[in-house]
Amino acid sequence: MHPTLFGIGKLSLHSYGVMLALSFLAGIYLASLRAKRRGVAVEHILDLSVYIILAAVVGSRLAYIVFHLSDYTSFLDIFALWQGGATLYGGLLLCIAASYVYASQRGIAFLLLADIMAPSIALGAMLTRIGCFLSGCCFGAPTDIPWGVVFPPSSPAGAYALGLPSGACALHPTQLYESLGTMIIVFLLLKLERRLPGNGR
Repeated sequence: MHPTLFGIGKLSLHSYGVMLALSFLAGIYLASLRAKRRGVAVEHILDLSVYIILAAVVGSRLAYIVFHLSDYTSFLDIFALWQGGATLYGGLLLCIAASYVYASQRGIAFLLLADIMAPSIALGAMLTRIGCFLSGCCFGAPTDIPWGVVFPPSSPAGAYALGLPSGACALHPTQLYESLGTMIIVFLLLKLERRLPGNGR
């Protein structure tokens, strides 16, 4: 795995952060193209993306903290984002809420905006799960299948495997399963959209 792409002194570029940034950029680009076709100004997508990025970071962090309170010994640890700790669903829920508020304030039909953004959400999940694989987090159960992955001991997945009675072993690369699954979802959303007219489909 490659949790750190490279480092300069104390500054390190982490693969998950790179994939997260790519997911936002790719999602915004795709949504901008789709907005044009649906009659929504691209400026709205660009403005909304600022709120979405903030909501994603705050929501995913808060959700992680709620379910891992015992991991935090200091209040300041909550703000140590570079140490990891985020939950997709918390970010997604806050992003939906932020999008609803934005759409209401700008007079845009929320369901139309949701249709425009939906493939971008799946595309973002596809890319960030690759980041999870590179970081060795969000791993699966032990397995003896040929494509099972033995993660390095320094990763969360590798540390988990080392703690098993059988010792280090291969794990299901669930990150790649989900990445493939969300890639299929992107394709299906774009393909089926033509057959489902109207907003909110």
